[in-house]
Amino acid sequence: MIRIASLRIPSLALLALLASGCLNDSHVVAPDPAALVPQDLSKGRPDQGTFPLAVGNRWVFRTHQLSRLSVNGGPLEVAQDVAWRTTRELFCEQVQGQDLLVNVAEAVQLPNGANFSIWRYRQNRHGLWISTGAAPPPAGCEPPFLMTEARPLSVMPVPGVEALRRDPRQSVEKHLLVYPLHVGRTWLMEGKGSTRCTVEAYEQLDLPIGSEFAFRIRLDRPGQEPGSGPAVWYGKSGYLQTQFHGESTRTLPDGTTQHTVSDYTEVVQAVQLVEPGSSTAIRALAGSSR
Repeated sequence: MIRIASLRIPSLALLALLASGCLNDSHVVAPDPAALVPQDLSKGRPDQGTFPLAVGNRWVFRTHQLSRLSVNGGPLEVAQDVAWRTTRELFCEQVQGQDLLVNVAEAVQLPNGANFSIWRYRQNRHGLWISTGAAPPPAGCEPPFLMTEARPLSVMPVPGVEALRRDPRQSVEKHLLVYPLHVGRTWLMEGKGSTRCTVEAYEQLDLPIGSEFAFRIRLDRPGQEPGSGPAVWYGKSGYLQTQFHGESTRTLPDGTTQHTVSDYTEVVQAVQLVEPGSSTAIRALAGSSR
């Protein structure tokens, strides 16, 4: 991932890739059977019936991370409580064979500064991948809102786009979605021994952008108890939200016991889809098989 400013931001690296209000169970209802209509993903542009990849599409998210700590069985006290705003916009698409490649500009606003990064989606009728540290966009293909929404709130240097193009970071590709999506489908994000993705449900969410059906996908890292990892939701408007609740206990060398409770939520606040008719997003495929 190519970054303009490196902030000391507490974050979950995996969640940041999924790539950023909190909902509860009362907002989840059974899906409308009429929405479970199979779609043919073999025709038309690679983004039809899948993730809405179109230049100019923009998402705004609110992210909140809360950590509480208990020492030697005492009361939980807040150790960390931070919220931030993230804007992501698609720019510069390329078609390579059966793959559609689209760059993503991401601006993160925190109380103590701003952060900017560029990464890339790759999509075909088999799935969606994300690449961090991917080759920067070619000359003449400038990212949006570089000097506006990414302007630091504190005194921090902001190098130009040419400095971004010289960034030597190695590309890492992660498999976010496998098509066709259906409840029960599983895959590995980066191959053997990596995070396992499981489609747990297709349900309706109440969001700031309105009510929308979405797939809930559980992300279980190696060694974790199944079902304990973060959950992410994807619907017709793309990536919609993440929820994670975790608890851990450790004993320090001096015998002190620390119990940590962590909660992480990211919820979409606004969506701009420039091609609402042709960039229809992922839909449930009834009766699909692996």
